[in-house]
Amino acid sequence: MKTNAPARAALLLLAALGSAQAVELPTVPASVLGSASQTPPPPVVPVSPGASLAAPSTPDLPAAATASPAEIAAPPLKVTTEANHLLVKPGVTEIVPIALGHLNRIVTPFDHPVAKTTSTAAIHREGNVLYVAPKSETPVGLYITEKGDESVAISVTFVPKKIPPRDITLTLKSDLAVVGRYSKDKATKWERAHPYEDMLRQTFRQIALGQLPQGYALRPAVPAARRSCLGPEAERAGVRFSFDRGQLLTGARIEVAVGVARNTGAKPVELKETWCAAEDVAGVAFWPEVVLEPGQATEVYVAFQRQPSKPNVTERPSLLGTAQ
Repeated sequence: MKTNAPARAALLLLAALGSAQAVELPTVPASVLGSASQTPPPPVVPVSPGASLAAPSTPDLPAAATASPAEIAAPPLKVTTEANHLLVKPGVTEIVPIALGHLNRIVTPFDHPVAKTTSTAAIHREGNVLYVAPKSETPVGLYITEKGDESVAISVTFVPKKIPPRDITLTLKSDLAVVGRYSKDKATKWERAHPYEDMLRQTFRQIALGQLPQGYALRPAVPAARRSCLGPEAERAGVRFSFDRGQLLTGARIEVAVGVARNTGAKPVELKETWCAAEDVAGVAFWPEVVLEPGQATEVYVAFQRQPSKPNVTERPSLLGTAQ
């Protein structure tokens, strides 16, 4: 069938219109067009070979958002600042952190400290200083005493931690502070330099003059060392003895308790040494007065034998007690 030119042109026009309707694009929202126009893409900076990279410029930000690296870095580690000077009291255990795997220096109030422990930590003594090096995190319990004198013991438990080595000074509380440095060797030399009775008189004389015999140590009297000078005759005379706030001098073989005797009666009283007699008492002296007027007081010195430390003895059960 033949078609003329006007008909073919009409058919081509209809085909073109149909294809245009099939590929029609969707309408873009105005909000998208608006945001795109407000935030242009960052410029591309060409980099030539070998040139250093420069940080791209950034828009100005508020002060709160432009903190320096130091300000936004992680907070520094907190260093433990434990006290390096500790007041200790016998009978009270102090718990002290020390460095794990390092030497820790412990300054003691004793001239020749002796440390007793069941720990495996390395402990070394230099003078009055103990060096403690724990090998594990297991606490290290110590009893620290003066060599040859068990009357005062410091109880300390060291807790190993991952901290720097520590230098710690242990000081006895003021009411238990030792005056003078105890030395068993010097005290023994002093006590053996004279016959026994002369030694007691010389010791009392030194105490009355406010001095310490060689090698002796002075501290407030502990309860176990307080003397009891109570007798019927002293009570009838109105004399009262007090050692509660007294002093204790420690030597090699003897100790001297210092107390106060006071006349609470209405008549003068002559003090007698026998009022303080006991099985372990070696001698008694009064200073500066021996005769007390009513209300008057004087010091009393009571020397007694030091009790030797008892050795550990394992008892053997008798066979007679179990014999049939």
